[in-house]
Amino acid sequence: MRTFGAAKRAVAVGAAAVLAIGAGAAGAVAAPVVVQPPGQPVAEVVPSSLVADGERYAAWITLDRVLHVVDERDPDGSFEIAVPESCVEIDRGNPMAPGGQYLLTCARGSGFELRWNHLRLDLATRSWHELAAGRWDSPRIGVPWQRPQTIGSRWLELDTSDETTKLGDWRSGETIDVVGEATDAIDLGGDQPLRRMCAPLTRPLPADSRRWMPFAPTLYDGSTAVASHPGGRLSAQRCGEPRRTLLSDGYPDRVQLGSGLLTYTAYTNDDADVAFFAYLPSCRVRLGWAASFPTAAAHTAGVLWIEARREQNDYTRATARRLALPDVCAAIPVLTVATRGRATGRLRAAAWQAPAWGGAEVALLPRPGATPPRQGHAGQAVLLRSARAARRVSWRVDGGRARSARRVGRDGRRWRFTPQRSAAGREVTVTVAGAGAGGGSASFHFKLGA
Repeated sequence: MRTFGAAKRAVAVGAAAVLAIGAGAAGAVAAPVVVQPPGQPVAEVVPSSLVADGERYAAWITLDRVLHVVDERDPDGSFEIAVPESCVEIDRGNPMAPGGQYLLTCARGSGFELRWNHLRLDLATRSWHELAAGRWDSPRIGVPWQRPQTIGSRWLELDTSDETTKLGDWRSGETIDVVGEATDAIDLGGDQPLRRMCAPLTRPLPADSRRWMPFAPTLYDGSTAVASHPGGRLSAQRCGEPRRTLLSDGYPDRVQLGSGLLTYTAYTNDDADVAFFAYLPSCRVRLGWAASFPTAAAHTAGVLWIEARREQNDYTRATARRLALPDVCAAIPVLTVATRGRATGRLRAAAWQAPAWGGAEVALLPRPGATPPRQGHAGQAVLLRSARAARRVSWRVDGGRARSARRVGRDGRRWRFTPQRSAAGREVTVTVAGAGAGGGSASFHFKLGA
């Protein structure tokens, strides 16, 4: 489900740091600046029309005003249907959430009589239906309003003029206020609009205590809660984890959680630059891409969908692109460390480059409060064994001058270096060129033993 966030709020993308809230910094990996957006182009589309349900369906409006729906599970389930006259895409919330429904907003009348109602497309029957006889039409100027912005299989999330949290039952037309407890999350597909989250997950308080909204917007998929915090920060926390991990220190947009994947977009320099991210909470891996063109992202299971304009000021067309993501959690680079002839541990990379994944910069986010593991011994040879053949290996102590490790053997998998005794207890960074997905570099961190 994609919700909360405004597309035109400045975000310091470089500050999308990996922090534990209240626990201090744990490091950050900035997304690269790329000339070409990742993925394979699939269609020319109307800007802001690309959406996905986080599981099965993706959709966009073509330049000739046809809605193209892709079914990732069944190629025969993909179809096209004409967009009704005077109807346009919804650029806030998620008009295609899990549940097989798609939402459009449509103009009726003109001038002071202009109103907006909404049409629902049932993906199973491929037919349009008006929502509850127009009960959520936008009224005249100056009158309080409530507009659907996200649709589920049972409930609508409403954007309201008084900023209260309201849901609508799109089958009956009933509107309800949603409060609940801090441990509850909104469930747009449930018989009841709220469901209890697993411990210790809670919804945070809103950024402004004067607002009517009792809790800040929070997404929950049964195992992970993704919440916005004061100042627009975005965090993720899984069941059983005692603390939250901060993913973005700014105002993210198009936040979507589903199929074990979180995607979101961040802007900087007044929308001149944009970065988008994919985060897998189960293994704490985050992929990041950046480009100097307006870009948005959504996802289905294992697939990232990207919408990118050709030029900054081109509001007439954009390109929809598809990037399949492999089993990212199983592709984390691994390095074995040995001293005194014995292996002392296996390290997972802290960050790596993935040319095979559209040029992504990838980071393994540490758990809040975690410190680098202690490996090796100062003053003694450290033998490194890489799972992939490396072109070269370098190492440095506490961010100092980089030194080259020596190759052992011919296969490029074993390398050796000897740190000075004075390096005991200090942090070592090892960079392995060729260990990342598609041959990119990977960085590892550990502390030397005495």
